[in-house]
Amino acid sequence: MPPTYFFILLFLSIALHFLFPIKKVIFPPYTYLGFVLIVFGAVVNIWSDLLLKKKKTTVKPYGKPTTLITSGPFRISRNPQYLGFAAIIIGRSNQSWNFNHFYLSSALHTFNGNNVYSF
Repeated sequence: MPPTYFFILLFLSIALHFLFPIKKVIFPPYTYLGFVLIVFGAVVNIWSDLLLKKKKTTVKPYGKPTTLITSGPFRISRNPQYLGFAAIIIGRSNQSWNFNHFYLSSALHTFNGNNVYSF
């Protein structure tokens, strides 16, 4: 399930940031944009989850949907939860000053064989 991959990726990227820090490539005040992206991603995820539950359709990506939702964040993205996950990962990468997160997501994509963060 994509949320499981997301949380594994987020945990590993935070751990790698402290265990094997790499050269900083983004410096303050530009790192503050990361917090904005993290908040944006969380809001989009919560909003789309609440909308799916309100319309009484499945939240699970492999479940059978009962309703096509075209309002809220679904107006701009076919999969706003993945958009939120990607915004959080990009925000975390920006906020932590390095790109370990991108390396991990590429490795996860390669080993998993699925497009985890597709838009």
